Amino acid sequence: MVLTVKERREAGRKRELEEMTVAKRVLRQLTNGRPPASELRTPVAAVSAARTLHRDIQKRIEEATNGTRTRAREYFAVTVAYVTPDLSALGFTSLYEEAGQDRMERMLTGNIPIGLLFGIADGKEILVGARPFIVTKQTDDWLKELAIAAHSELEIDRAER
Repeated sequence: MVLTVKERREAGRKRELEEMTVAKRVLRQLTNGRPPASELRTPVAAVSAARTLHRDIQKRIEEATNGTRTRAREYFAVTVAYVTPDLSALGFTSLYEEAGQDRMERMLTGNIPIGLLFGIADGKEILVGARPFIVTKQTDDWLKELAIAAHSELEIDRAER
């Protein structure tokens, strides 16, 4: 039987998804699709978005592993990326923790939140993704630059846990 181009493409996608690790599947789910509506966020709204993403990642990992995940292998983290009002400096908050939300808000006060950065462990490697609040070329460039720095921070945090 000869497969059409569409059938071959679908078979290839299915095979690719089956061969992906849990971390890569979750990262792909969170970064693919339509970009979010562009909007400026207050510090409180940015921390709320970080909390929501943190819970979403946890839920997706649990679903992808059918609840068989182990604490030793599991690692993921979320932080809020920001730029100063004069656009002279980039940064990101401390990693999201339930008890550290006030600290994140204080770090964002006086700055412009531009998106979320998140990391998910895939074996020894940490995959980093971004979800912008404002969808522009400049924001994408800033988030790419911050993702490199965040990757190092995530590696350090994971080693300390």
